[in-house]
Amino acid sequence: MKIYGVLLILLVILMGCSQQTSNEELDEKPVEDKIKDNNTGKEGETKDNNAGKEGEIKDNNAGKEGEIKDNNTGKEGETKDNDDGEEDNSGDGVDETCYSTLEKKVNKLRGKHERAKNKFKEAGHPFPNEEELSNLFPNIQDPEERTKKIFLEKQYSFANIVKLISQATRKFPGRMDDTYAGLEYDAGLLTELDKIIPKLNHKGQINEPYAFYDYFLNRIGAAGEFNRKVLYEYLNDATLAKLKSGSAEDIAKANKLLDEFMKKKADLVGLFKAQIKEVEKQKQRNDFYIKVIEARREEIVDAYHDLKKSSENIKEFCLELNK
Repeated sequence: MKIYGVLLILLVILMGCSQQTSNEELDEKPVEDKIKDNNTGKEGETKDNNAGKEGEIKDNNAGKEGEIKDNNTGKEGETKDNDDGEEDNSGDGVDETCYSTLEKKVNKLRGKHERAKNKFKEAGHPFPNEEELSNLFPNIQDPEERTKKIFLEKQYSFANIVKLISQATRKFPGRMDDTYAGLEYDAGLLTELDKIIPKLNHKGQINEPYAFYDYFLNRIGAAGEFNRKVLYEYLNDATLAKLKSGSAEDIAKANKLLDEFMKKKADLVGLFKAQIKEVEKQKQRNDFYIKVIEARREEIVDAYHDLKKSSENIKEFCLELNK
């Protein structure tokens, strides 16, 4: 019995050990699987996460790259557009404004010149033509010619001016017109100027009238000539049209040159007027040429050369522009 009891105990122990071993094997396998799954899971998760993150990073980078690219493209496009816009505003817009200023200035000066000339003619100061001038100052002093002269002198104003011009130059009738224009068709000033001429040649000073013409009357005519050429020849309609389609620099330069010219013309005409008024004040004719007219020679000659140079600058600019 004891033996059976011992065997039974051993059998129970043996069975218990076997069951424990089986349980341990069963327990170990799921753990292994679990670990494997976990590792696989973690690895997969990590891989997925990494892939996800990598994808996310890649996507984000791609997005950022795309965004940056788009932004840059946008900025580049925007900058380009803005530049074009600025060029339009500061280029064509400013160019158009500068050209409009120049065109209005030229037209205004032309209009002023033409209105003054028309008013001058309407006031009874016509311009003699070549034939009339020859009759006004005939070479042969016969009774018939003298009759014509007297008649024509009544028809034309400022006979002394016309006579002195005719004796000094053959530029008729253009020089007469330029002389009148040099004093801006001011009939009052021309009347005073006409009165000066008979006072010359005092006490046998036969050269006084010619000296007066060369230094004074001729320069009045030159001022009118420069003005005519600048407004109607150099800055003519064809030149203005070329400037309109040209560069901003050329338009600005033309404006500047014209402003300089008009300033110098005003300075010279101002000296002419002052000189005529000064002579008008002289009650006695004795040596007034030397004391009054000659005294201003240097100032007037300098102003004349300044205006001439300004006119030449415009001429050279327009010639270069029209090449």
